[in-house]
Amino acid sequence: MTHAGSHPDRHKSGLHDSVSQALLELIAEHRPSFPDLGQIADRAGQDEQAVREVFGSVQDILDTLAEQGLIKLFDNCLRTVTRAPHDDPVAQFGALGSAYLDWAFENPDQFRLLQHAKLVDLEGNERLARYIRSMHDLMIRLLNAAKEKGQIPDDADNTAILIAGRCLLFGLARMALDGNMTEWHAGLTGYQAAHRVFENYMETMAVANVRLTARSA
Repeated sequence: MTHAGSHPDRHKSGLHDSVSQALLELIAEHRPSFPDLGQIADRAGQDEQAVREVFGSVQDILDTLAEQGLIKLFDNCLRTVTRAPHDDPVAQFGALGSAYLDWAFENPDQFRLLQHAKLVDLEGNERLARYIRSMHDLMIRLLNAAKEKGQIPDDADNTAILIAGRCLLFGLARMALDGNMTEWHAGLTGYQAAHRVFENYMETMAVANVRLTARSA
């Protein structure tokens, strides 16, 4: 029986959040062995049995954290793309990159978790893979639209562009979060420097495509 004024859903949400944060903290401490549910519950200040009733395993917590991160990333990307010029697929593609950097800075723990293949299987877990596929499909549609508008060459390798873009964005976010960007851009924060480099990359790509189009005309 629920006592008057109590909120089971709110209590469950509080347990969920505290356990998730506790696991992220334990991972960040780089312990010699991976924490178990008992250690996570202890760090979260929660009853271990209550934690086990919500999460069946540590992997369940990791997958939940990963899904939360992907949902935030997906929502942030969609909102950013809708603000970009609707008739400019290259600008929309660039907006996705900026949205990724924003998300990484706002959610550094989830950014790091999603890059850790040993902790989270983004491709093998269908619950997570659907978000990856949605993002991939959106980027491919934008690249194909850019080809139709003559913004990039028809024979451009979409896969190569996506891989290069992913490596660049991941590297920028990782360097900035680790404090390694300021030595390259004095006077700017890591966040500002990462965005500056990505904007320069997109501008350089746009100029190169204009010149290539002019030569082939």
